[in-house]
Amino acid sequence: MRNSFHYQTLETLNGLKHVQHIKILGVTFTNGLSVTLHIQQLIVSNTQALYVLKLLRAHGLCDTAIQAVFCPVVLARFLYASPTWRGFAGVQDRQKVEGFLCRSTRARFCSKHLSNFSDVCLEADQNLFRKVQNMCCINFFPHFLPLPTVIPLEYVLTIDNFLIVCLIYYYYHTHAI
Repeated sequence: MRNSFHYQTLETLNGLKHVQHIKILGVTFTNGLSVTLHIQQLIVSNTQALYVLKLLRAHGLCDTAIQAVFCPVVLARFLYASPTWRGFAGVQDRQKVEGFLCRSTRARFCSKHLSNFSDVCLEADQNLFRKVQNMCCINFFPHFLPLPTVIPLEYVLTIDNFLIVCLIYYYYHTHAI
């Protein structure tokens, strides 16, 4: 008799369910680590926001005011967690975002001085990193860890591990007992 091995499939492994996509902190990842579905959802929701801006323009709101609303509403949705999903975005995903912003600029929803999306993301990341670097220290996990809670930034913060530090802080902050 042959020795046969029985492997559990992903669907039955320890009662875990295999899913096609998952939303983590508002970003949708597929089981292939693609963010195409997330980009599609962003474009749909931002297209709806552009419709509202179009209605506001029809009721007499000037272009300057519409552009002032565009950045905190539409652009902020694209920028939310962009350091997380941007690395997983393929060429077509990036082209969809750039195309949306280009159409928004042509329709005068977005100002013409807005550069491409990669530059906007890089500038936002650098501004956030600069703000955190200017802090003298971060008071991490004040009630959760027996370790010293004040960690000087020169030991912790580099551009490479900044996201990891933020995720750890978020986890401990949201899982308070």
